[in-house]
Amino acid sequence: MSVKSVSGAQGSVPAQTTQGIREENGKMVVTFGGKKYTLTKKQAEQYNEVLYNVNYVRNRIDSLKTKLADKSLEAEDRQRYSAELNELQEKYAKQQEYVNFEISPTGGAVSFTIKKDILAETLKDLFYIEDGAFREPLKEAALKDGIGVDKEASGKRLNAPFASYDEAMMNSVSNFSNGVYLEYTDDAGHYQPVYSRAILYDGMTYTISSSEIDPYKDAPFYTRWFGIGKDD
Repeated sequence: MSVKSVSGAQGSVPAQTTQGIREENGKMVVTFGGKKYTLTKKQAEQYNEVLYNVNYVRNRIDSLKTKLADKSLEAEDRQRYSAELNELQEKYAKQQEYVNFEISPTGGAVSFTIKKDILAETLKDLFYIEDGAFREPLKEAALKDGIGVDKEASGKRLNAPFASYDEAMMNSVSNFSNGVYLEYTDDAGHYQPVYSRAILYDGMTYTISSSEIDPYKDAPFYTRWFGIGKDD
């Protein structure tokens, strides 16, 4: 059973890679979902912060190229920056190959439209997305496997998805077509859903909170809080 039509992949407007804020007649505007929006100064600041985070890989590549152009750069630093540049260029190529993104006008959400099937874990790594960001749409997609399963003697729920993972387990279903599976945690029958093999499908759009994208999530506290060393 295909789950590519699942409604849990939020957003019906195909996303295009966000180009950023532009000025028109003295106003700051962005385009989202084919419509034009005017931003306040505060909204523009938030939007630009989100845009920088989503575009972190490309921005960092530009920064590293500038550093490497410095002929006085020490050999050790040149080697370190070169290695990072190679890694990020590969990552950026995959970003372009697998996904387009669009930021909501206020910067509160980011929509990713998938260009080729990709593991959710891979997309998270490409854009520094926090754990759990895609779990709800992935869960909804998994539960769609319940369509066509006779869950009641009367058959009234034949065309409904599973109501929960519990109901799926009651119907002896622990592996779902989108790669999600249920793993037992003890002998008492307790289980947990595992998303490490979950797939985000070509053509679908998945929307997450912009706060779940953080390229500095593993950085020292002084970088996260004060921005110290962000461009080192």
